[in-house]
Amino acid sequence: MSKKEILNNKKNEAATKSYEEITKKVAIATVIGVGIGVVLGVLFAPKSGKELRHDISEIAKDTTETVKNTSRTVKENVKSSAHDLKGKQERIYINIKDSVSKIKNDEIDDI
Repeated sequence: MSKKEILNNKKNEAATKSYEEITKKVAIATVIGVGIGVVLGVLFAPKSGKELRHDISEIAKDTTETVKNTSRTVKENVKSSAHDLKGKQERIYINIKDSVSKIKNDEIDDI
């Protein structure tokens, strides 16, 4: 494997890690936001025990669904962005390779 390929692989890994970190942060923020909403809802709208348990159950189901949907969306966005980034990287690599070839050919012509 050439140095250029190793460098490109390292760049891809770094970009993927960056997108993974963003995904984790978004998921964590969503869960925290929903949790705060649940706590505030329970504190400011007291009900009987049975009603409260039912409401908490429904909120938990809704929260789970929201987290799943958000995770799915973020995952799709990250995959799409990574794919786009890889395509851009390949185009840049080809452009650089072509430019280097042209420079080499120009130097050979000058000799």
